[in-house]
Amino acid sequence: MFLSAVEAGRGVDRAKAMTMADGKIFPAGQAQTLCLIDQVCSRSDFINRIKEDCNMTLTELKAQHPEAVQALRDELRVAVSAEVAGEHAQALGAARAEASAAQANVIALAGAIFGKAAGEQLQAVAATGVSAEMLGTLQGVLGQAKPEGKPDAQQQALDALKGATAKVPATALEAVGSVQGPEDQGFEALVQAHMEKHSCSKGAAMAAVAKANPEAHKKWIAASNAARK
Repeated sequence: MFLSAVEAGRGVDRAKAMTMADGKIFPAGQAQTLCLIDQVCSRSDFINRIKEDCNMTLTELKAQHPEAVQALRDELRVAVSAEVAGEHAQALGAARAEASAAQANVIALAGAIFGKAAGEQLQAVAATGVSAEMLGTLQGVLGQAKPEGKPDAQQQALDALKGATAKVPATALEAVGSVQGPEDQGFEALVQAHMEKHSCSKGAAMAAVAKANPEAHKKWIAASNAARK
């Protein structure tokens, strides 16, 4: 932006700088003697002078340097998106770790109550990622369904496993939402509505909603931080 302003003010083109003065490069003092430049000063002195002489409002900055303003907006959007993504990843990791611990506890209890073989079998089933509903359907298809009202030890263990695996969130947003009360989920709803209305990315929607609704954003951040403790 600064170099562009100098170009405009001096009426020169940086791309054609080497064609000036017959392509020669002069030391600063010699260039001043030849009237190629007005004066010589240190970089810090020059920047301080610019600060004193150049005062620009936000409106003027947008009008005169739209590319620079857009670049700053893009940089801010990327930074906000990265921060939100990091918070989501931490919340998801914490929720999954808690669910894995609960699942391991259920499997250990099943082994202690129903025998080592049953515990190992339940652990093998859990490792496949199959849900209790899917396993029940397969048992029915294979003719292994138990009579209604007579759950056996295996079914009891599967029910316990179902309760543990139900705590595992599928996405980072579910991980955050699962620890928030209804009054703290307004920010996510606003983000979703913004995405649908403006057909924009989630990062862009979060940045826009956070700016327009700072209080909702603060509550959402606080709830996310609490989930990691």
